Amino acid sequence: MARITSFKPGQRPPHVTIPTATVAGSKNSVSLGPAVSIVDLVWDPSAPDTVFASVTGGASAPAGVYVSRDEGRTFSAPMALGHPGRNPTRPYVLAGAKGTVIAWKEFDGEKTSVHIATSRDDGETWSSPKAISSTTDTSDHPLLVSNGGQIYLSWMTKADGYRLIAIEDQP
Repeated sequence: MARITSFKPGQRPPHVTIPTATVAGSKNSVSLGPAVSIVDLVWDPSAPDTVFASVTGGASAPAGVYVSRDEGRTFSAPMALGHPGRNPTRPYVLAGAKGTVIAWKEFDGEKTSVHIATSRDDGETWSSPKAISSTTDTSDHPLLVSNGGQIYLSWMTKADGYRLIAIEDQP
């Protein structure tokens, strides 16, 4: 797995500047504009030129996953997440040798659900979104973790506590 960095929206580590976010010591950069919260930058180990940037959204860039095929010099239009009326937010990407998984959460007015989509072709195409867990109480943001063989959703909810859920049909 190749997780480069993670930080909270609004948090600016010393090696990142906005409006152009540059990863220190790297020839890779993310230029998505001002007022954008980049949640994760993930390099794909099976395609070294591919970079995924999951973004919570902002004035100049909507929420979604942006894909670069040129080591982060340019990025695609965002892959929209979930149902727009359910405020899809907090995308999290995990890339591995066999594929890529993205998780995000949505709120439908009554419950918060975590959804995933998978790609087996470096983000060219994605599976249909699938809800894998939900709660009617407060919750943390979804995270994806791996032990090198299995990918899991790591999610804390007030009602159910900590959950570590194996992702079925993972890449």
